[in-house]
Formats: sequence, structure tokens, C-alpha cells
Amino acid sequence: MGFWGFLVAAKMDEPTGLTDVLSTEDIGGGWRLFQTGGSGDPGQLAQRLSAQTGQPALAAFVLDSDCAVLAGATSPADGWQIAVHPATLEDYGAPTDDFLDGQAAVDAALGWSRAAGFAPDPGTVATAIAAHEVLAEETTTALIRVLSGSR
Repeated sequence: MGFWGFLVAAKMDEPTGLTDVLSTEDIGGGWRLFQTGGSGDPGQLAQRLSAQTGQPALAAFVLDSDCAVLAGATSPADGWQIAVHPATLEDYGAPTDDFLDGQAAVDAALGWSRAAGFAPDPGTVATAIAAHEVLAEETTTALIRVLSGSR
């Protein structure tokens, strides 16, 4: 059985507002990557963390290590979502028209990254969004690292 839970990137020292924290990693510049158990809406979590920290936040819900939904928020009132391993996410029955894809996904991710103070290469972001590692959490973590300037 694979991992079911969240990967969260936020600019905060402690996992305030996160429950069932399994691991935490400093990814530089005051940003931390948290892995937590639980379930829920990653978009709401990203927006809540953005409100709490006053900074952009990323939250991904990983489904059995097969696929994920990655959400970004630059404020409590905005947000976007993309599918990680989208074909597999469709197999789970997720309504894929709720997610950005193609250039719209790249633009949203770049906008988040710039709002967070980073400037990744657009081609690197596009490649990270399209990537497909064996485990969805690996693909998602690599994408988070690209967006947060830690890779």
C-alpha cells in the first residue's frame, strides 16, 4: 500500500495548523517541506496556510503514491490546482477538468513561484509538471523543489 496524505511547502518553522506530521525538511530560505497523514482538499489547505503565514503556500494530496493534486495559493483568496500523474488521477475518478494543464499550469506555477520570491526556468517547470516518477510523492516533491528554488 502506498502513501495517502499531504506534502506541504510553506514558509514556517513549525507545522502550525498541520496534523499528523510524518516528516519535515528545511528546503531553504525559511521554507519547509512537510509530509502529513490525513485527507482533504489541498486547495483549501494551501489557502489556509497562506492566510496563516502571509506567504504563498503549496499543498498536494497524494493518493496511494499513484497520483496527486497539487494546489498553490499566493493569498487566502486565490489558488490553482494541477494533476500530478493526470492519467492515473482520472482512473481514480477525479474530475480532471478542475485542474489546469499545459501552458496554463506552467503559468500558474510560475506565478506562484514568483510571488514566493523565486525565479525558476519556465522549461524546467514545464518538465517537472510533465514528469512521471514511480511514486507520485517523488514527482510532487521534485516539482515543489523546482518551484521553491531548492533544486
